[in-house]
Order: sequence, then structure tokens, then C-alpha cells
Amino acid sequence: MHTFFTTSAIICKLIYDIMLKNIWRLDMEYIIEMLNIRKEFPGIVANDNITLQLKPQEIHALLGENGAGKSTLMSVLFGLYKPEKGIIKIKGEEVKISNPNIATELGIGMVHQHFKLIDTLI
Repeated sequence: MHTFFTTSAIICKLIYDIMLKNIWRLDMEYIIEMLNIRKEFPGIVANDNITLQLKPQEIHALLGENGAGKSTLMSVLFGLYKPEKGIIKIKGEEVKISNPNIATELGIGMVHQHFKLIDTLI
């Protein structure tokens, strides 16, 4: 038995949870902030000084060519990658998202762009 995850989408779950639980305020400036994020891999800079700020009730799309760093940026937000530089704030508070479990606790979920197979533990 395998579990499948599809298409890239992350911020939607956090926005949905915040709206569903009614824990956002219209006067809150940003619910998600990724400030000056830099992510490097050997021989390549995938994200360089990227800032993404989302206000309550906004919907955004990240668009760009293949290899532009969209999935990498979302993987930083989900805790799959650690940025070399920059900070992340959720509802105005700086957070350290070092793994997906912490992201999930913060209400962040990710649906991956590519199919990922996870073997059962049995």
C-alpha cells in the first residue's frame, strides 16, 4: 500500500485553518511572512533574498519557469529545507520551522508537486 501526495499547494491549508477556527483578525497585517529567504544547494542559489507576505483572506499563486525556486520556497515554509538566511513569521511571531511536524503544528500543510511514494511500515 502506498500513500500519494499531488500538486504543489501549501499556504491554502494554513489560510483555511485560520479562517475555519476564526483565529485571524482583519486588522492583523500578515498571517505569513517569509522575509529575505535564501536557500542554497551545492553550486546553485535556489532562492535569493525572497520576501513573501500574506494578509488574511488573500490568495496567492507562485508563478515561474521550471527551476525558478517556487517549490524550494514552499519547502522552506514547510520545514523540508532550512534556509541559509531569512526569517519566517506566522501571525506576527517569528518561528523556526525545522521539520514538517513543526509546520503541521503551526497549521501549515503541503501537497507536493510530484508524486511521492511512502512505503508502509508493515
